[in-house]
Amino acid sequence: AVNQNQIVEALGELSKDIRSKVGESLRNVRESSPLERVTTSSLPALKKYVEGMDLISATGDNAAGRVALEEAVALDSTFAMAWRRLSASYSGSAGASAQQQHAISQAFKFRDHLSEDERLLTEAGYYDWGPAPDTTSPAALNNVAILYMSKHNFARAEDRLRRATYLSHPFGGAFSNLLDAQIVQKKWAAADSTMVRFKKTLPAHSDIPADDARLLMARGQYQTADSLLTRALPAIKSDDVRGFSASLLSAGQLIQGRVRESERWETQSVVHAAGTPAGSADRLGVSLDSAWNQAYYFNDANAARATIKRTLARLPMESLAPADRPWLSLLAIAAVMRDGAEARGYAAALERDLPTSKSATIVGYKDAVHGAVAMAEDRPKDAIPLFETAHKGDVGRWDSGPLLAQAFDQTNQPDSAIVEFERYVATPDVWLTTSRNYLAGSYKRLGELYDAKKNDAKAIENYQKFVDLWKDADPELQPAVRAAKARLEELKRKGAKG
Repeated sequence: AVNQNQIVEALGELSKDIRSKVGESLRNVRESSPLERVTTSSLPALKKYVEGMDLISATGDNAAGRVALEEAVALDSTFAMAWRRLSASYSGSAGASAQQQHAISQAFKFRDHLSEDERLLTEAGYYDWGPAPDTTSPAALNNVAILYMSKHNFARAEDRLRRATYLSHPFGGAFSNLLDAQIVQKKWAAADSTMVRFKKTLPAHSDIPADDARLLMARGQYQTADSLLTRALPAIKSDDVRGFSASLLSAGQLIQGRVRESERWETQSVVHAAGTPAGSADRLGVSLDSAWNQAYYFNDANAARATIKRTLARLPMESLAPADRPWLSLLAIAAVMRDGAEARGYAAALERDLPTSKSATIVGYKDAVHGAVAMAEDRPKDAIPLFETAHKGDVGRWDSGPLLAQAFDQTNQPDSAIVEFERYVATPDVWLTTSRNYLAGSYKRLGELYDAKKNDAKAIENYQKFVDLWKDADPELQPAVRAAKARLEELKRKGAKG
């Protein structure tokens, strides 16, 4: 019989073999770390764990790695570290909240099977991915950083993530999260350096093209980012990463006013099979995005309502786990249509399902929701203190968009509106969460507000940003571009005359 040391040594060699096959450099493979200290009595389960983790860490193919991890926990249902890693593999996946919560709950249930370090990592994941006091574990440092970022402490998050990426065997997610922290702080040189190290350390990682594109977009280089992602997309093997990259392309098109091209890419972001939780969430999200576009960009509330009705008849909210139901998307559509009754109903449903969602821990989240309802009900004065409270909590301007600025604008407080619009456009939105829809319009409105105040220089600056961003917008949106361009030229002629 072989002893435990021989088993670990053999599985370490398996890990090197897997990493070699997925494309890591020979030098990195030779220097790979010994097998992570995990606890299971099943050698086949341990083998599947190693296989899954190498697929996730070296290539970013979470879906393929997840299959191996699921086989590991099927072989040993008490394998807590495999459950924890399985839970982490669902991060960012649409329609997967229930699976993620089940996996981390199982890991927590069997945490007494773990060593002290393993238990700390598992408890960190269970308690909202909180901090684990282990400065040698990339996972622990990453989890600490995520907690700091949720509280908008980006400097501390950057410190932990930088440490994680400089460990001997980091994982790709730490580089991506470090990039986020640096973009938010506008540390462009540091962000460039992070991407160079990411490519050198994990050259086969499938997140690299999307991270390159996100950095370009954060600098306003949308067309360059579009070209990069379009070229990279066919070669991306991971379904999850390919879907995310298509969604990012969609957002990049939308920010430029190219709504129909955005919808084409958004359709390609659906990579999961119909009838699965993830597939249902993907399809529901795409349809609701179409309804949003009809209501917001094309001012067609009737078409938006018809799209929502068809969508919910085909994919009822009840078919999704409570944590995955996109009530917030429906609330946003109702708010832009100024449909107070619908907004109240969606907000009530959101609050009913909120305890099952990660959003339940976001300080100020309910205030932002109630603020959106107030805007839908044409009560901007009531919305102001709600959004102000939300921003004092964990809700960033990239989360809520310029709704506070709009509330000031609608209550005839132009100075406060200008301050808030300026704060919004100056805040990096690393995932284009709201800037995809609101950035261009915020520049346009700033131009108009400064114009009304006879501040020609600032009016010109913001009109120009709007025109540059939407110069290739869809034909239906071009009247707004032509009007801004005409006023821009008028102000420039006025300035030339002295």
